[in-house]
Amino acid sequence: MENLKQETYTAKLIALILTGVTVFLVSQSVTDPVNVTKLFLLGGLAFAALGASIIGSGFKKILSNRILVVIMGLFLAASFASLIASSAPFSQIFYGAYGRNNGFLLYLLLLMCFAATLIIQLQRHFRYLVTALLISGLVNLAYGFWVLAFGDFIGWNNIYGNLLGTLGNPNFIGSFFGMFSGLLFSYLFASTLQLKYRISAGILLLMVFFQIIETHAVQGKVLYVASLVITLYFYVRSRTTKSIVDLSFICTAAIGFVFALLGTLQKGPLSEFLYKNTVSLRGQYWFAGWKTGLENPFFGVGFDSFGDWYRRSRRESALTLPGTDIVTNASHNVYLDLFAFGGWPLLLAYGAISLYVIFIIFQHTLKSRKFDPIFVTFTSVWVCYQLQSIISINQIGLAIWGWIYGAAIVAYCKSNQGISRESEFSRSPSRNRKSNSQIVTPQLTAGIFCVAGFLISAPPLSADVKWRAAQTSQSVQKLESALTPSFMNPPNTFKYAQIVGVFESNGFSDLAYKYALESVQFNPDSYELWRNLSLLKRTPQNERDEALKNMKRLDPLNPNIGVVTN
Repeated sequence: MENLKQETYTAKLIALILTGVTVFLVSQSVTDPVNVTKLFLLGGLAFAALGASIIGSGFKKILSNRILVVIMGLFLAASFASLIASSAPFSQIFYGAYGRNNGFLLYLLLLMCFAATLIIQLQRHFRYLVTALLISGLVNLAYGFWVLAFGDFIGWNNIYGNLLGTLGNPNFIGSFFGMFSGLLFSYLFASTLQLKYRISAGILLLMVFFQIIETHAVQGKVLYVASLVITLYFYVRSRTTKSIVDLSFICTAAIGFVFALLGTLQKGPLSEFLYKNTVSLRGQYWFAGWKTGLENPFFGVGFDSFGDWYRRSRRESALTLPGTDIVTNASHNVYLDLFAFGGWPLLLAYGAISLYVIFIIFQHTLKSRKFDPIFVTFTSVWVCYQLQSIISINQIGLAIWGWIYGAAIVAYCKSNQGISRESEFSRSPSRNRKSNSQIVTPQLTAGIFCVAGFLISAPPLSADVKWRAAQTSQSVQKLESALTPSFMNPPNTFKYAQIVGVFESNGFSDLAYKYALESVQFNPDSYELWRNLSLLKRTPQNERDEALKNMKRLDPLNPNIGVVTN
């Protein structure tokens, strides 16, 4: 009975993470309404889920996945190695760069969610995770239609002019809708469902496709079609026992995938529908990410520190497209980002996790021809996440679906769809009911862990709130206070770069010079910070020369950097 309570509570926490992190954001009081807020919520809930899952028999359930536990251990070890070896600012590699927050902490939290999900065994608990996707999708659909009908009630600066959803970016919400359609297609084809639910799924699919069009995100359309193809495969497979049908479907889908891939590369008949100029830009970003990893093969450059390396890793053609001063702090490919962050060890460990999930999917598929909506939903969403992750960044609101649903696939298949586990829980030996687990409950450990998680993940949000308040106050004293480093106010490169320009343009030259010097000490590998120092009126010539030398070091192909005097 205690085992059942533990699993129930953990499953509910995991479902809360999925829905909460996807839809939660804060506006007005912060400069980044999406990333720091989602990281904060994920921090508390991920720790809580881990705390609830590791007491009693839960820890043994996690360890029973021996191969996967070893891979997770290697991923964690590679992450720690990168954290320790990196020369980037600690606050940057731990919490992540401003506007991304893809630091060590994020991946630690995702790994916690992954581990906690592995203890789920009952089918009704897996339904919690499916319901979380349904709620998240419906909330974003309702929000999208409200924006289209009445305007956006969230006070953020929409530079895109398209639907943003609760993920703050049209590409991200487009991708999420594509993943959400996997659930709807699964239930549309589920013959065991009542007709009214299948009709509802069909109507929602039309609404989802309409909003994907409104986002103008190509990846949303691609994932929508991918969800349909994956669902159709499992449906067709369930209706026949002939292998030739399976093979024909796979070959047809593979041909379609090749044409789609060529279309995104501006080749073939689908290029008119799939190609966007950003694909060419991503090619430049991918090359720089790959080169960064190759030049730092064992430990990488540190989490979320690719932005400091992009200029020195890009090829000469990137000076033309996207341009000399157009830069990025993400390679727009999660695998390449991790290669840059932690070198081969981190890339191989992450790749091994993905390959393990793929192995489980194939193994389960070969064993059963039954159309299982829950398994199809998990598989469709996970595959769609992987597809978008090779052309995008690890946005927190999307990343949780890839990591948690990946673990859900492993747990679901291992439990044989949870059919026989109910009786095992009901027949728990009496000694389990009298054990110390009645004192150390999942709720207790979850609460303790939750407090610790919120404390660890709060600093970026706290710093952003303080920074926003200082900006709106227009007070020099508050601006300087917002730059004073502390546990709850970690410094970041973006804030330094912004404040130096503000002080210089408003006639506070001494302050601009003071914080320009402080900034390059904080992050000597930031081109932008050295550039700020080189442009200040107050900067003496010898320090200006030093700044130009560092700019050349960090951007060796840039022809616009002034000649350095000896």
